[in-house]
Amino acid sequence: MCFSLSLALLKDMTTVEPDSCLSRVVTIQGIRPISEANSIQVYLVPGWQVIDRIGAFAVGDLVIHCMINTVFPSDFTHTSFLNGKPLKTKKMMGELSQGLLLPTSVIPQDVHLDEDLTRVLGLRKWVPEVEKSLYQEGKDRAPFPSFIPKTDEERVQNSTNRLPHLSGAEVTITEKRDGTSVTYIYHQGTFMVASRNHVLLESTGHYHQMGEFHDLSKNMTALGKNIAIQGEITGPKIGGNRHGLRKNQFNVFNIYSVDESRYLPWNQAVEICGILQLPMVRLVFQGVIPDENLTVDYFLKLAEDQRYENGKLAEGIVVKTSDGPRISFKAISNEYLIKYGL
Repeated sequence: MCFSLSLALLKDMTTVEPDSCLSRVVTIQGIRPISEANSIQVYLVPGWQVIDRIGAFAVGDLVIHCMINTVFPSDFTHTSFLNGKPLKTKKMMGELSQGLLLPTSVIPQDVHLDEDLTRVLGLRKWVPEVEKSLYQEGKDRAPFPSFIPKTDEERVQNSTNRLPHLSGAEVTITEKRDGTSVTYIYHQGTFMVASRNHVLLESTGHYHQMGEFHDLSKNMTALGKNIAIQGEITGPKIGGNRHGLRKNQFNVFNIYSVDESRYLPWNQAVEICGILQLPMVRLVFQGVIPDENLTVDYFLKLAEDQRYENGKLAEGIVVKTSDGPRISFKAISNEYLIKYGL
C-alpha cells in the first residue's frame, strides 16, 4: 500500500522523488533523559537521536525512523501537525533531534528490521529551491550514464556498519564544499557534462562555464583516458555563496575510471589533476584512524571543526578509503544544519 500525494504537494517542486532512503525500520537502542525536561527525552537509534515524549517507546522496540528532509503526504494523519513542512535538524533544551519516530502500527502490514519504507509511506524529499532544476527532466538533458556512479554520498549516521571496516585502512578525508556537483566525462572519444542526475546536452550555465574555463573537453581528450572527473562548483550565485567567493570555482573530489569500474585512489587523482591543472578539494586528513575514533561522534565532531576560506562553518567532510575496496560516506556538521535551518 502507498499513501497518495495531494495535487498541491506534487506541484511543490522543492520536493522531489527520493533518490535515497528516507525512512527505515530500526530498534530503540537507548533512552537518555534531558535535564530539567518533564515530558520529553532522547531516543537513540542507530547513528541518530530523536526527541519524543517520555514513554513513547521502550528500549528494544521496533520503530520507523523518518530522516531529516522527509516530506509526508498531506493525507497521512499521523504527521498532520507538520503541515507539509519537511523534517529538519532541531535543538531542544541543548539536545539534537534529527527526524521523527513512528510506531510500526501506522502502516497496516508487517515490517522487518532495516526495511526501507520510503515508497510504502509515499515520502518525498525536500531540496532547496536552487536545486530543484537538478531533478527536472527536459529536452536539453539525457539520463546520467549508468556506467558512472552519481556523486551523492551516504551520511555517516547511516553507515555505522561500515566503520569497523576502516580499521587499519589508510583513509582520505576531504572538505565538503557547499555548492553544486558536476561530472565531466570522457568516454570513447566523447566528452560529456553532467549535473547530479542528468547529462546536459546544451550549454548550461556554470556547468559548461567551468568546463570551458579549464579547457576540459580538449585536455581530457588529449589525456585519452575513459574517466569521469567529479567535483563541486561554488560561487556567488550558488547555494548562498557560503564560501564568500567573487567568481565561480571548480574543485575536484573524485576521479572514476570507466575502464576499471572503480574510483581511482587519491594519489592517482592528484596526479591526473596535476596534469590537467585542476584544483582539488581541501585535504583534511590522510592516514590511519585509531580504532577508538571509528565512531559517528568522532566524524561529526571533525565535520563541525571545519571552516571555509572565509571563516564560515563548513558543510562537513567526506571520508573514503585511499586505496583498496572503497568505503566512503559524508559527515555533515550539525551546527551547520542548525545555523542554516537544514
